[in-house]
Amino acid sequence: MKILVIIPTKLDSTRLEKKNIRDLGGIPMFIHSVDYAKQSKHQVSILVSSDSSEVKSICEQYGVYFDERSKELCGDTEVVDVYLDVVNRISHDYDLVVGLQPDNPNRSHALDVCIDYMIENKYDDLITVNPNYKRSGSVRIFKYEYLKSGQVSKRLGCIKDDAVDVHYESDLELVKEELKKRLYTKHMKYTLKNGALKQIGELKQKYGVNPPNPIIADIGANIGYFSESFLEVYPECELHAYEPQPDNLNELRKLEDSRFIIHEYGLFDSDGEFEIGMRSDGKLNNGTYSIFNKENLSSVPFKNANNETIRPHIVKMDVEGAEANILECKDFFSETQAILIELVYKDDFGMNKKTEDNLKKLGFKYNCHLGKNDQLWLR
Repeated sequence: MKILVIIPTKLDSTRLEKKNIRDLGGIPMFIHSVDYAKQSKHQVSILVSSDSSEVKSICEQYGVYFDERSKELCGDTEVVDVYLDVVNRISHDYDLVVGLQPDNPNRSHALDVCIDYMIENKYDDLITVNPNYKRSGSVRIFKYEYLKSGQVSKRLGCIKDDAVDVHYESDLELVKEELKKRLYTKHMKYTLKNGALKQIGELKQKYGVNPPNPIIADIGANIGYFSESFLEVYPECELHAYEPQPDNLNELRKLEDSRFIIHEYGLFDSDGEFEIGMRSDGKLNNGTYSIFNKENLSSVPFKNANNETIRPHIVKMDVEGAEANILECKDFFSETQAILIELVYKDDFGMNKKTEDNLKKLGFKYNCHLGKNDQLWLR
């Protein structure tokens, strides 16, 4: 699809001076919207609309097309009028027009997720709403022909977005911290995925675990580095990711694949809500969440594994101490050929022996270590 992205970037701001060009993670804030648009798989043309010479200079520096806005459309002009003005002056046709507000740099959804949602629901116009379901406009998508003709469509949809509206210095600091965490998560995921790919490659090639059209369960999917690796190594698989922790779920939702099913709860040997905690010294390490940690607690849902509709052929399990309980659910593991399981590094509660005993009861035999604490058990 051909998409025109317009980023309306005025310089003046009454509450936070020159906010749209303030430094955010080493680049001007509005450039985050440029980078966001560039992630799309579609044919995207990006245009920054402003009357500011400073914004123009930054656009030249970053190779972004600058469109000089007329004085009549500055000040308190409705942003839709800016979009309409641009569309009426260009000679090219597009399928969609996307408006990105520059002061929402930490959007929740990729642009293509918003576009796909709009197309699937047959909307002519889509706008983001904040967690209180008020219009935020961090992303606004129009069908090109509707915007150009000035038609009002009844097919208006909305999609929830948690992006911060940057109006004050405190908002800017909040976004800086979130973007820093996103960058850390991205780096951590890249690093951990290399190890996961190696282990899963050995599972398939060296140890011959390669059932046709395998059903795979990633229990304790965390931020998805094992899930992504399974999808690469087993292209014919159906992958079920189990993860109850909200921050991890936000990262998992970025993985778009028709073979990938997210279950927003953990597995256990009973249904209920349990408190999982994270050590104070591990706030940036998503892997420290555990039912045994009593710091920084949050309540999350768990379900009895035996009540799941799938019977996986391959299981990866990393649930920080709940492994033994899940292994009590023999029906769930009735078709399982291989379990890649991480045992507890500091076994303060004696869970590793119970986990190994339960694996043996299910007929699995220890095969090897594929990582420091990662063991492969085969049946």
